[in-house]
Amino acid sequence: MDESRLNIVRTHKNDDEEDDTAYLSESESEDWVKPNELQQMDDPKLQNIISALGEDSNEETDAKYSEQGLPWGFLKGKDRVNVSALLNAAKCLRLVPHLALAEIKQCFSRMDISDEVEESENYDRGDIGESQIIFHYWVDVSNRKVDRSYLWKVADNEICWTKGIRSFKPFRTESIVQVSTAETLAKLQNEYGVEWFIDMLDKWGKDKNLACDINQVDDFIYVFLKNKGELKIAERALE
Repeated sequence: MDESRLNIVRTHKNDDEEDDTAYLSESESEDWVKPNELQQMDDPKLQNIISALGEDSNEETDAKYSEQGLPWGFLKGKDRVNVSALLNAAKCLRLVPHLALAEIKQCFSRMDISDEVEESENYDRGDIGESQIIFHYWVDVSNRKVDRSYLWKVADNEICWTKGIRSFKPFRTESIVQVSTAETLAKLQNEYGVEWFIDMLDKWGKDKNLACDINQVDDFIYVFLKNKGELKIAERALE
């Protein structure tokens, strides 16, 4: 897959030991950017970006968006502030930003009447329900509609919500594909390199011989490579 993608998100620690699957009953908007090449990580502007993206917020989105109301200039209140920070980040890091609507579909199964249960028994929603997340109606920075359906297939475990909404609380994860923005930049600046990446793969039981055949890796991964003094990020969907 020649195309690559990266989501810049703000995450928070969830101290609950419950399932961290995100559930929603209505459509929400999300912001995704596609990486090209990163500038030098000592760019002083990055600290301002980290601060902007790291601002805590317990508010829900200020509005529900339709295709007609999705253009960048139509975003409301806090949404406008957050998206502005993402656009600044994309500009500094030479990324290509897009805005899209996310549709979350849920299907729950009923319990058999013959099941013997306690009235006060707690149920794991993940056991009785299934959710599907579909990103649709993409627009670029010029508010032109683009067809990204063949590229942007996002699984539940690839999404970190930026703030608490209804039954979901954002959480911090150690997965490479879901680290917070500040943590990502810190790792890129202080620990990046092929050796560090291979060590991470080794911890997950992945193939250490990354240089020989990267297609052996069967997951969404970030590959950190030094090239002429600059750092590149490439995320590939490998089968």
